[in-house]
Amino acid sequence: MWRVSTDTWTEYTYGEQYGWDSDRLRDHWNSWITEDDFKEIASVGLNFVRLPIGYWSIIGGQGAPFVYGAYDYVGKAVGWAGNHGIKVMLDLHGAPRSQNGFDNSGQLKSTPEWTQGDSVEITLKALNKLRDDFGDNPNVASIELLNEPLGPQLDMDTVRQFYMDGWGNLKSTNVAVAFHDAFEGVTSWNDWGSGMWNLLLDTHHYEVFDSGALAMSPDEHVGTACGFGGQMASNNKWTIAGEWSGALTDCAKVSKGLSSFDITS
Repeated sequence: MWRVSTDTWTEYTYGEQYGWDSDRLRDHWNSWITEDDFKEIASVGLNFVRLPIGYWSIIGGQGAPFVYGAYDYVGKAVGWAGNHGIKVMLDLHGAPRSQNGFDNSGQLKSTPEWTQGDSVEITLKALNKLRDDFGDNPNVASIELLNEPLGPQLDMDTVRQFYMDGWGNLKSTNVAVAFHDAFEGVTSWNDWGSGMWNLLLDTHHYEVFDSGALAMSPDEHVGTACGFGGQMASNNKWTIAGEWSGALTDCAKVSKGLSSFDITS
């Protein structure tokens, strides 16, 4: 059993605190998801999974203090999925300097800094590695260019150009090229992407994370969810909800009140 400080909220701060010792994470990688999980997924009739991975696990941290090694398990997971008739979307979930400032990008920041320096170029390099390793793998149905770039706080011209460049690098593969709506709304991309094939728009829907949503009644939640579904159906691109939840409360503030937590192997 490993005991981890709650100062360690992201893989970036984990690397800062524990250095290059990956034993703790490797114990986690070896046990958290196994082939039995894919077997169980298939047993209930599901046939698709979205697998998130940070850029640092693919091509190294490029100077950032991340611990490497998770990429080995991506290949294992893709194989396990194929063993049970499941297709995989490989989702580039974290980019250099954070594309959204969220902890799930690998580095928590007050504002995203992904468009600074050579971060976009590094992100494309990671995507190219995914393309080379998995672009023609029969178990991989899609590669997602980047999870949740925070459009309202980024230069959207840069985001759109990145999407175009990423698609251009992936267009010759057998995968659908997925892109997130960048919190601009699912209908805001109707006039974008002319001449680009195999595009898949990913949007995420939660009924929590802001005070207005938390104050809604169950009927109001149903209404907003159904209304969002209508927006998804009204746009002109293949569209999926790559993340969603029916949860009506956000318990994260409770877990963050703990003094420490355990990672068990």
